[in-house]
Amino acid sequence: MPAKRPRKSGLTGIELLMAVNAIQTLLDKSREEQALNKGDQELEDSFNDETEHQQLEGILKMLRSRVDGPQSYSFSSMTQDHLDKMDISASGLLELKPDAISRGVKKDVLGADSLWSSDMLCRHLQFLEGLVPRNVYSSTPLVGIRLTDYHQNEGAARLWIKAFFYRVAHMIPTGSNVVLSVEQVVPSVTVSDTSAHTLSGYIDWTAMVMPPQKAHLFLRNPILQHLRNDVSALFISEAKGPDQLLGNHVQQTIGEMLACARTTG
Repeated sequence: MPAKRPRKSGLTGIELLMAVNAIQTLLDKSREEQALNKGDQELEDSFNDETEHQQLEGILKMLRSRVDGPQSYSFSSMTQDHLDKMDISASGLLELKPDAISRGVKKDVLGADSLWSSDMLCRHLQFLEGLVPRNVYSSTPLVGIRLTDYHQNEGAARLWIKAFFYRVAHMIPTGSNVVLSVEQVVPSVTVSDTSAHTLSGYIDWTAMVMPPQKAHLFLRNPILQHLRNDVSALFISEAKGPDQLLGNHVQQTIGEMLACARTTG
């Protein structure tokens, strides 16, 4: 009978670090109590268990080796600490181009004779305004939300998001197709060429413009790694949860964009 392979810890990088800190605190406290009780033979004997200290130190050494080694991060676990370790920092702000509004008006004529014309989009959005509430009442306690609070309904918000995607799909010049992938799998990929840390998860929306034949193949086999230079892709991340401050979702979004960019080359 073959020997069983040891199971690896299923803890994430953050959870491993928390475990290391907790065990280190316990070990330090035990040694402090041992030092305070020095001279009291009875108490000193009860706290002078070097075997337990050695066991804790062994566990610490094992966990630290995993913390310091390659980590696998999920998009939802991304924090500012992860970005700092990847040497990713803010370098500026996005701003609209001076002619953004006039250019947008000129785009209204694209797809004017299609189902999802500019006029159709406006009428559809007006229809949603009178059909679907965008806020939901929280009837159960949520973290940071009082029972009397309302918050954004994620499912309802997607109805508005989809409408804009449908419109964009009819603004593409002849000879190209738009493919919209929802909850696209992003395989495990290293965060840089010199790092063994990996990122993986799902990206909420992926809008791609590609030749018709390639679009047909991707619809049948939607694998992100198959995208090449003749495909334009826009990755969209959805801010989830009751926290409506977009700034608190930046870390996860950056992780998703980084993984998508490295996956598609």
